[in-house]
Amino acid sequence: MSLDRHEIKQEIGVLHEWARYYQAHGRTDIAQENYRKISQLEKMITRAQIIDGLRALADFLDEHPGVPVNSWAHVSYSVISADIDSTGDQDDAERAEVDRVAALLGVTPTLSDNGSHYTALRTFGPVEYRATAITEEHMAKHCAADTYYGVVTP
Repeated sequence: MSLDRHEIKQEIGVLHEWARYYQAHGRTDIAQENYRKISQLEKMITRAQIIDGLRALADFLDEHPGVPVNSWAHVSYSVISADIDSTGDQDDAERAEVDRVAALLGVTPTLSDNGSHYTALRTFGPVEYRATAITEEHMAKHCAADTYYGVVTP
């Protein structure tokens, strides 16, 4: 059974009402299940919007040959532990998500030379789809270095 986006948004509204009801009546287990369903439905809407946007872009570029393009394009999925259901080590959970995506893509993930990026990559002609997990340590170093942005100039 397929729901259109309007029906999905209505379903989300109903689930929110029930989640609040169950939360108020001490049934946090049922409330949490409703919130998980809401998250899944919101992800369905986001996915449909991305697909629609890509199709619209392709149609636009096809209809407007004067608009320049590079010889390549990419779509990336940045794996963030907050966006996946995980318990335990953040890096392990993110790598497991890249493994899952790699299996769907039919590719083998690779680890960068310095071990900071774990990536699954599949190409479609000059277009690539890339799922990447970046280690927590590497992100912390990047954030620390970024604290000087705008203060120190080379």
